[in-house]
Amino acid sequence: MTSSASSASDRLQRSLARMAAPLLTGRARERLLAFSSVACSDVDLIYIEYRVSSDTADQVDVSLSAAGHAARAALAQQVKQLAVGGAASWQTAAGCLERWAIRGTDEARALRAACLEYDLEPGDGAAVPEPSLFFNAHELSHAWDRVRTRRGLRAALRWFLGPSASTLAAPLDTVIGALPTNFHLAHLGFMIPRPDERLRFCLALPRPELGPFLRRVGWGGSLTAFGDRADRVADFVALAERGGWVSIALGFGAGGTHPRLGIEAPAQGHPGGAPGLIEALRERGLCTRGKAEALRALLGAAGPEDRYELSHAKLSVSASGGLEAKAYVTLGRNDATMGRLASIRQIRGRAAPATPAAE
Repeated sequence: MTSSASSASDRLQRSLARMAAPLLTGRARERLLAFSSVACSDVDLIYIEYRVSSDTADQVDVSLSAAGHAARAALAQQVKQLAVGGAASWQTAAGCLERWAIRGTDEARALRAACLEYDLEPGDGAAVPEPSLFFNAHELSHAWDRVRTRRGLRAALRWFLGPSASTLAAPLDTVIGALPTNFHLAHLGFMIPRPDERLRFCLALPRPELGPFLRRVGWGGSLTAFGDRADRVADFVALAERGGWVSIALGFGAGGTHPRLGIEAPAQGHPGGAPGLIEALRERGLCTRGKAEALRALLGAAGPEDRYELSHAKLSVSASGGLEAKAYVTLGRNDATMGRLASIRQIRGRAAPATPAAE
Protein backbone atom coordinates (compact mmCIF):
# COMPACT_ATOMS: atom_id res chain seq x y z
CA MET A 1 0.00 0.00 0.00
CA THR A 2 1.26 3.49 -0.80
CA SER A 3 1.98 5.63 2.25
CA SER A 4 0.54 9.13 2.37
CA ALA A 5 4.03 10.62 2.24
CA SER A 6 4.69 8.97 -1.12
CA SER A 7 1.23 9.39 -2.66
CA ALA A 8 0.91 11.30 -5.90
CA SER A 9 -1.06 14.04 -4.16
CA ASP A 10 1.68 14.62 -1.57
CA ARG A 11 4.31 14.40 -4.29
CA LEU A 12 2.60 17.23 -6.15
CA GLN A 13 2.24 19.33 -3.01
CA ARG A 14 5.93 18.89 -2.14
CA SER A 15 6.93 19.88 -5.66
CA LEU A 16 4.93 23.12 -5.47
CA ALA A 17 7.28 24.37 -2.77
CA ARG A 18 10.16 23.85 -5.22
CA MET A 19 8.57 25.67 -8.18
CA ALA A 20 9.98 29.16 -7.86
CA ALA A 21 8.56 32.20 -9.61
CA PRO A 22 8.26 32.92 -12.46
CA LEU A 23 7.81 29.21 -13.30
CA LEU A 24 4.36 29.48 -11.68
CA THR A 25 2.29 32.61 -11.20
CA GLY A 26 0.42 32.93 -7.91
CA ARG A 27 -2.91 31.98 -9.50
CA ALA A 28 -1.40 28.98 -11.29
CA ARG A 29 0.07 27.79 -7.99
CA GLU A 30 -3.33 28.08 -6.31
CA ARG A 31 -4.98 26.01 -9.06
CA LEU A 32 -2.35 23.26 -8.80
CA LEU A 33 -2.68 23.21 -5.01
CA ALA A 34 -6.46 22.91 -5.24
CA PHE A 35 -6.12 20.12 -7.79
CA SER A 36 -3.68 18.21 -5.56
CA SER A 37 -6.25 18.20 -2.77
CA VAL A 38 -9.30 16.95 -4.64
CA ALA A 39 -8.36 15.15 -7.88
CA CYS A 40 -4.83 13.77 -7.82
CA SER A 41 -5.27 9.99 -7.84
CA ASP A 42 -2.31 7.82 -6.86
CA VAL A 43 -0.69 7.28 -10.24
CA ASP A 44 2.84 6.47 -11.45
CA LEU A 45 3.75 9.84 -12.91
CA ILE A 46 2.49 13.41 -12.79
CA TYR A 47 3.29 15.64 -15.76
CA ILE A 48 3.33 19.42 -15.30
CA GLU A 49 3.09 21.52 -18.46
CA TYR A 50 4.66 24.98 -18.21
CA ARG A 51 4.31 27.73 -20.80
CA VAL A 52 7.86 29.04 -20.87
CA SER A 53 7.75 31.68 -23.63
CA SER A 54 6.49 34.35 -21.22
CA ASP A 55 7.05 35.09 -17.54
CA THR A 56 3.41 36.16 -17.20
CA ALA A 57 1.79 33.08 -18.81
CA ASP A 58 -0.90 32.16 -16.32
CA GLN A 59 -1.97 28.66 -17.39
CA VAL A 60 -0.48 25.46 -16.07
CA ASP A 61 -1.73 21.99 -16.98
CA VAL A 62 -1.35 18.69 -15.16
CA SER A 63 -1.53 15.09 -16.38
CA LEU A 64 -1.86 11.86 -14.42
CA SER A 65 -0.21 8.84 -16.06
CA ALA A 66 -0.64 5.21 -15.06
CA ALA A 67 1.02 2.00 -16.27
CA GLY A 68 1.52 -0.17 -13.17
CA HIS A 69 -1.36 -2.30 -11.91
CA ALA A 70 -2.20 -0.27 -8.78
CA ALA A 71 -1.97 3.02 -10.68
CA ARG A 72 -4.28 1.64 -13.39
CA ALA A 73 -6.89 0.86 -10.78
CA ALA A 74 -6.61 4.38 -9.33
CA LEU A 75 -6.96 6.03 -12.74
CA ALA A 76 -9.88 3.78 -13.67
CA GLN A 77 -11.62 4.73 -10.43
CA GLN A 78 -11.18 8.43 -11.20
CA VAL A 79 -12.81 8.00 -14.60
CA LYS A 80 -15.60 5.92 -13.04
CA GLN A 81 -16.35 8.85 -10.74
CA LEU A 82 -16.75 11.08 -13.80
CA ALA A 83 -19.28 8.65 -15.24
CA VAL A 84 -21.12 8.22 -11.93
CA GLY A 85 -21.27 12.00 -11.66
CA GLY A 86 -23.43 12.11 -14.76
CA ALA A 87 -20.85 12.79 -17.51
CA ALA A 88 -22.44 10.72 -20.28
CA SER A 89 -19.39 11.06 -22.53
CA TRP A 90 -17.34 9.06 -19.99
CA GLN A 91 -19.62 6.04 -19.54
CA THR A 92 -18.01 3.83 -22.18
CA ALA A 93 -14.46 4.98 -21.34
CA ALA A 94 -15.05 4.09 -17.68
CA GLY A 95 -15.93 0.52 -18.65
CA CYS A 96 -12.90 0.28 -20.93
CA LEU A 97 -10.50 1.46 -18.24
CA GLU A 98 -12.07 -0.85 -15.68
CA ARG A 99 -11.20 -3.78 -17.96
CA TRP A 100 -7.76 -2.25 -18.70
CA ALA A 101 -6.99 -2.35 -14.97
CA ILE A 102 -7.51 -6.14 -14.88
CA ARG A 103 -4.52 -8.27 -15.86
CA GLY A 104 -4.93 -10.42 -18.96
CA THR A 105 -7.80 -8.58 -20.66
CA ASP A 106 -7.56 -7.47 -24.30
CA GLU A 107 -7.46 -3.87 -23.16
CA ALA A 108 -4.69 -4.51 -20.62
CA ARG A 109 -2.52 -6.22 -23.23
CA ALA A 110 -3.06 -3.66 -25.99
CA LEU A 111 -2.98 -0.38 -24.02
CA ARG A 112 0.24 -0.10 -22.04
CA ALA A 113 -0.46 3.21 -20.30
CA ALA A 114 -3.19 5.82 -20.04
CA CYS A 115 -3.18 9.45 -19.01
CA LEU A 116 -5.73 12.04 -17.91
CA GLU A 117 -4.81 15.60 -18.88
CA TYR A 118 -6.39 18.55 -17.06
CA ASP A 119 -6.10 22.05 -18.56
CA LEU A 120 -6.10 24.33 -15.51
CA GLU A 121 -7.05 27.45 -17.40
CA PRO A 122 -7.25 30.79 -15.55
CA GLY A 123 -10.71 32.05 -14.77
CA ASP A 124 -12.73 28.90 -15.52
CA GLY A 125 -13.72 28.64 -11.85
CA ALA A 126 -13.31 24.85 -11.65
CA ALA A 127 -10.64 23.21 -9.52
CA VAL A 128 -11.18 20.02 -11.52
CA PRO A 129 -12.12 20.68 -15.15
CA GLU A 130 -13.17 17.84 -17.41
CA PRO A 131 -9.99 16.07 -18.57
CA SER A 132 -8.82 14.69 -21.87
CA LEU A 133 -7.83 11.02 -22.11
CA PHE A 134 -4.70 9.69 -23.82
CA PHE A 135 -3.55 6.13 -24.23
CA ASN A 136 -0.19 4.68 -25.19
CA ALA A 137 -0.64 3.27 -28.71
CA HIS A 138 2.76 1.62 -29.19
CA GLU A 139 1.36 -1.90 -29.28
CA LEU A 140 -1.15 -0.84 -31.95
CA SER A 141 1.38 0.95 -34.18
CA HIS A 142 2.95 -1.24 -36.85
CA ALA A 143 5.49 0.38 -39.16
CA TRP A 144 4.96 -0.48 -42.82
CA ASP A 145 1.54 -2.02 -42.00
CA ARG A 146 -1.17 0.61 -42.09
CA VAL A 147 -3.98 -1.95 -42.46
CA ARG A 148 -3.07 -3.64 -39.18
CA THR A 149 -2.59 -0.27 -37.47
CA ARG A 150 -6.00 0.94 -38.65
CA ARG A 151 -7.68 -2.26 -37.44
CA GLY A 152 -6.18 -1.98 -33.95
CA LEU A 153 -6.97 1.70 -33.58
CA ARG A 154 -10.57 1.21 -34.70
CA ALA A 155 -10.93 -1.44 -32.00
CA ALA A 156 -9.52 0.99 -29.42
CA LEU A 157 -12.01 3.66 -30.51
CA ARG A 158 -14.85 1.20 -29.95
CA TRP A 159 -13.49 0.32 -26.50
CA PHE A 160 -13.44 3.96 -25.43
CA LEU A 161 -16.38 5.41 -27.33
CA GLY A 162 -18.80 2.61 -28.12
CA PRO A 163 -21.26 3.35 -30.96
CA SER A 164 -20.05 6.96 -31.30
CA ALA A 165 -16.64 5.65 -32.47
CA SER A 166 -18.04 5.69 -36.00
CA THR A 167 -18.07 9.50 -35.93
CA LEU A 168 -14.26 9.50 -35.67
CA ALA A 169 -13.62 6.86 -38.32
CA ALA A 170 -13.08 9.49 -41.01
CA PRO A 171 -10.30 11.48 -39.27
CA LEU A 172 -8.63 8.23 -38.24
CA ASP A 173 -8.65 7.00 -41.83
CA THR A 174 -7.39 10.39 -43.05
CA VAL A 175 -4.33 10.19 -40.83
CA ILE A 176 -3.63 6.51 -41.51
CA GLY A 177 -3.95 7.11 -45.24
CA ALA A 178 -1.58 10.08 -45.16
CA LEU A 179 1.18 8.33 -43.19
CA PRO A 180 4.50 7.65 -44.92
CA THR A 181 5.83 4.13 -45.33
CA ASN A 182 7.60 4.29 -41.97
CA PHE A 183 5.90 5.82 -38.94
CA HIS A 184 5.30 5.37 -35.24
CA LEU A 185 2.11 6.31 -33.38
CA ALA A 186 3.05 7.01 -29.77
CA HIS A 187 -0.26 8.17 -28.29
CA LEU A 188 -3.87 8.74 -29.27
CA GLY A 189 -5.84 11.34 -27.34
CA PHE A 190 -9.57 11.85 -26.87
CA MET A 191 -9.92 15.61 -26.31
CA ILE A 192 -13.38 15.27 -24.78
CA PRO A 193 -13.75 18.91 -23.59
CA ARG A 194 -12.73 20.28 -27.01
CA PRO A 195 -15.36 19.99 -29.76
CA ASP A 196 -12.89 21.44 -32.28
CA GLU A 197 -10.29 18.73 -31.49
CA ARG A 198 -11.93 15.38 -30.81
CA LEU A 199 -8.83 13.27 -31.57
CA ARG A 200 -5.15 14.05 -31.17
CA PHE A 201 -2.43 11.94 -32.78
CA CYS A 202 1.11 11.93 -31.33
CA LEU A 203 3.30 10.63 -34.15
CA ALA A 204 6.96 10.10 -34.92
CA LEU A 205 7.90 10.46 -38.59
CA PRO A 206 11.17 10.51 -40.55
CA ARG A 207 12.17 14.16 -40.75
CA PRO A 208 12.02 14.40 -44.59
CA GLU A 209 8.43 13.12 -44.45
CA LEU A 210 7.14 15.77 -42.04
CA GLY A 211 6.20 18.48 -44.56
CA PRO A 212 4.66 16.10 -47.13
CA PHE A 213 2.62 14.36 -44.41
CA LEU A 214 1.21 17.66 -43.14
CA ARG A 215 0.18 18.62 -46.67
CA ARG A 216 -1.47 15.25 -47.30
CA VAL A 217 -3.36 15.37 -44.02
CA GLY A 218 -4.66 18.85 -44.78
CA TRP A 219 -2.98 20.95 -42.09
CA GLY A 220 -3.73 24.59 -42.89
CA GLY A 221 -0.28 25.97 -42.14
CA SER A 222 3.20 25.62 -43.59
CA LEU A 223 6.45 25.10 -41.70
CA THR A 224 8.24 27.31 -44.24
CA ALA A 225 5.74 30.16 -44.62
CA PHE A 226 6.11 32.13 -41.41
CA GLY A 227 8.20 35.02 -42.70
CA ASP A 228 10.88 35.92 -40.18
CA ARG A 229 9.65 33.07 -37.95
CA ALA A 230 10.25 30.35 -40.53
CA ASP A 231 13.88 29.98 -39.50
CA ARG A 232 12.84 29.57 -35.85
CA VAL A 233 10.43 26.76 -36.75
CA ALA A 234 12.99 25.01 -38.96
CA ASP A 235 15.61 25.41 -36.23
CA PHE A 236 13.28 23.84 -33.67
CA VAL A 237 12.55 20.90 -36.00
CA ALA A 238 16.31 20.31 -36.17
CA LEU A 239 16.54 20.60 -32.38
CA ALA A 240 13.68 18.09 -32.02
CA GLU A 241 15.13 15.43 -34.33
CA ARG A 242 16.31 12.23 -32.69
CA GLY A 243 17.92 9.56 -34.89
CA GLY A 244 16.18 10.92 -37.99
CA TRP A 245 12.73 11.02 -36.30
CA VAL A 246 10.61 14.06 -35.48
CA SER A 247 7.64 13.78 -33.10
CA ILE A 248 4.50 15.85 -33.62
CA ALA A 249 1.04 16.23 -32.06
CA LEU A 250 -1.83 16.94 -34.44
CA GLY A 251 -5.55 17.15 -33.70
CA PHE A 252 -8.77 16.64 -35.65
CA GLY A 253 -12.27 17.95 -35.02
CA ALA A 254 -15.58 18.36 -36.80
CA GLY A 255 -14.02 20.95 -39.10
CA GLY A 256 -11.03 18.81 -40.07
CA THR A 257 -7.41 19.25 -39.10
CA HIS A 258 -6.89 21.48 -36.06
CA PRO A 259 -4.90 24.65 -36.87
CA ARG A 260 -2.45 24.07 -34.01
CA LEU A 261 0.50 21.71 -34.48
CA GLY A 262 2.89 20.61 -31.74
CA ILE A 263 6.53 19.74 -32.47
CA GLU A 264 8.17 17.83 -29.61
CA ALA A 265 11.84 17.85 -28.64
CA PRO A 266 12.63 15.02 -26.16
CA ALA A 267 15.18 15.69 -23.45
CA GLN A 268 16.36 12.09 -23.81
CA GLY A 269 19.04 12.02 -26.49
CA HIS A 270 19.81 15.74 -26.44
CA PRO A 271 23.61 16.17 -26.35
CA GLY A 272 23.45 18.37 -23.26
CA GLY A 273 20.64 16.48 -21.57
CA ALA A 274 17.83 18.43 -19.92
CA PRO A 275 20.01 21.45 -18.99
CA GLY A 276 21.24 21.64 -22.57
CA LEU A 277 17.71 21.51 -23.99
CA ILE A 278 16.55 24.26 -21.62
CA GLU A 279 19.50 26.43 -22.62
CA ALA A 280 18.81 25.76 -26.30
CA LEU A 281 15.25 27.04 -25.80
CA ARG A 282 16.53 30.13 -24.00
CA GLU A 283 19.09 30.88 -26.72
CA ARG A 284 16.35 30.70 -29.35
CA GLY A 285 14.11 33.11 -27.49
CA LEU A 286 11.56 30.39 -26.76
CA CYS A 287 12.10 30.32 -22.99
CA THR A 288 12.61 33.35 -20.77
CA ARG A 289 15.74 33.57 -18.66
CA GLY A 290 13.65 33.54 -15.48
CA LYS A 291 11.76 30.39 -16.42
CA ALA A 292 14.94 28.66 -17.61
CA GLU A 293 16.57 29.32 -14.23
CA ALA A 294 13.48 28.17 -12.33
CA LEU A 295 13.23 25.00 -14.43
CA ARG A 296 16.86 24.11 -13.77
CA ALA A 297 16.38 24.79 -10.06
CA LEU A 298 13.31 22.55 -9.91
CA LEU A 299 15.08 19.65 -11.66
CA GLY A 300 17.87 19.85 -9.11
CA ALA A 301 15.66 20.27 -6.04
CA ALA A 302 13.99 16.86 -5.67
CA GLY A 303 14.20 15.37 -2.21
CA PRO A 304 14.97 11.78 -1.14
CA GLU A 305 11.46 10.58 -2.06
CA ASP A 306 11.02 12.38 -5.35
CA ARG A 307 12.52 12.52 -8.80
CA TYR A 308 11.90 15.33 -11.29
CA GLU A 309 12.84 14.99 -14.93
CA LEU A 310 12.33 17.09 -18.04
CA SER A 311 10.37 14.87 -20.43
CA HIS A 312 10.32 17.13 -23.49
CA ALA A 313 9.79 20.61 -24.84
CA LYS A 314 7.08 21.43 -27.35
CA LEU A 315 6.78 24.22 -29.87
CA SER A 316 3.10 24.90 -30.53
CA VAL A 317 2.71 26.33 -34.05
CA SER A 318 -0.61 27.74 -35.21
CA ALA A 319 -1.52 27.70 -38.89
CA SER A 320 -1.57 31.51 -38.79
CA GLY A 321 2.02 31.67 -37.59
CA GLY A 322 1.76 32.00 -33.81
CA LEU A 323 4.46 30.28 -31.74
CA GLU A 324 4.47 29.19 -28.08
CA ALA A 325 6.95 26.97 -26.26
CA LYS A 326 6.13 24.60 -23.41
CA ALA A 327 8.18 22.41 -21.11
CA TYR A 328 6.94 19.14 -19.57
CA VAL A 329 8.34 17.96 -16.23
CA THR A 330 7.57 14.56 -14.69
CA LEU A 331 7.17 14.13 -10.95
CA GLY A 332 7.82 10.55 -9.91
CA ARG A 333 8.85 8.47 -6.93
CA ASN A 334 12.61 8.27 -6.58
CA ASP A 335 12.50 4.47 -6.44
CA ALA A 336 10.35 4.14 -9.58
CA THR A 337 11.67 3.23 -13.01
CA MET A 338 10.62 5.98 -15.39
CA GLY A 339 10.98 3.65 -18.37
CA ARG A 340 8.24 1.36 -17.08
CA LEU A 341 5.73 3.61 -18.85
CA ALA A 342 7.39 2.73 -22.14
CA SER A 343 7.20 -0.69 -23.73
CA ILE A 344 10.39 -2.44 -24.88
CA ARG A 345 9.17 -1.88 -28.41
CA GLN A 346 9.04 1.88 -27.81
CA ILE A 347 12.58 1.95 -26.44
CA ARG A 348 13.87 0.00 -29.45
CA GLY A 349 11.95 2.32 -31.75
CA ARG A 350 13.68 5.36 -30.27
CA ALA A 351 17.07 3.78 -30.92
CA ALA A 352 16.30 2.73 -34.47
CA PRO A 353 17.02 5.18 -37.28
CA ALA A 354 14.05 6.62 -39.12
CA THR A 355 15.43 5.76 -42.55
CA PRO A 356 18.15 3.40 -43.82
CA ALA A 357 20.15 6.48 -44.85
CA ALA A 358 20.45 7.47 -41.19
CA GLU A 359 22.28 4.27 -40.28
